[in-house]
Amino acid sequence: MKFVRPKGVLSGVWYSNPHPEVTELRQFGEFWTPHGWSVGSHVHNCWEIYYQSQGHSTWQWKDKTFTVDTGQGYFVSPKTPHKLLRFSKGTQRFFFAEWDLPKWCTDDSPLKELSGFHVISNAQSLEPYFRLLLTEGNRQPGLRQSHILRHLLAMMTLQTERFLEDPQSGFLQKKLSEPPRGVGQAQVLLEDHPGHDWKLDELGRLVGMAPNYLSTVFARTFGMPPMRYLLLCRIKRAKDLLKESELSITTIAHELGFSSIQHFSMRFKEVTGESPSVFRKTIV
Repeated sequence: MKFVRPKGVLSGVWYSNPHPEVTELRQFGEFWTPHGWSVGSHVHNCWEIYYQSQGHSTWQWKDKTFTVDTGQGYFVSPKTPHKLLRFSKGTQRFFFAEWDLPKWCTDDSPLKELSGFHVISNAQSLEPYFRLLLTEGNRQPGLRQSHILRHLLAMMTLQTERFLEDPQSGFLQKKLSEPPRGVGQAQVLLEDHPGHDWKLDELGRLVGMAPNYLSTVFARTFGMPPMRYLLLCRIKRAKDLLKESELSITTIAHELGFSSIQHFSMRFKEVTGESPSVFRKTIV
């Protein structure tokens, strides 16, 4: 493999020119970068997987922006233009890899139906695989290295599939198919009114579905029950308010329906890996 270190990075490695026997692996690496380091609009020939180990980054795809916090990541489909708008203040650390992901998908993989740019919360389980990739990158090509790389690609693909199916992953993207009408209405209500004290009975009554049936179909459609979806909507809105307003953390917690600032801080850290105060201090 060829070792490259782009201009401006503080430390790290980038391995391009894949192993001659593992041509589906295009590149992988790990960088420490300073505040102000940028990545212009670019595309990949294969799927890219990115993991933010330290700091925060804001990315743009089409007219949408996405914040990737510490412990989160994203995956982006081939030929999808995207760019880094900014990093948070301080040093950033992130991992990345590009490979022919569909080759390693299971037969019923949800990845086969997706395209574009997708952020995944609670992506910490990717970091050990990235570390193993880097360990192999430091070795001279030899016996069994190609087998190890292929096994790592298979495991990383399976883990990415799991993110789409695991309710705890925080994956908020819609499936390409339209959800059942009542479930879609419930989704809109939760997204538009995250501060409301929603109960499943009320939500079911408003969309014309029995509460238990609504919960079952909602989880089947979005990969998580309605109340978990509500929590992630609240945390997303909280992140926006922490970045864009001067409201106190106590006020934000109250407006978003949390019972106390302690409860808000606990759930915020559960999803993002950081407390609200630390998150606010590290943003640009």
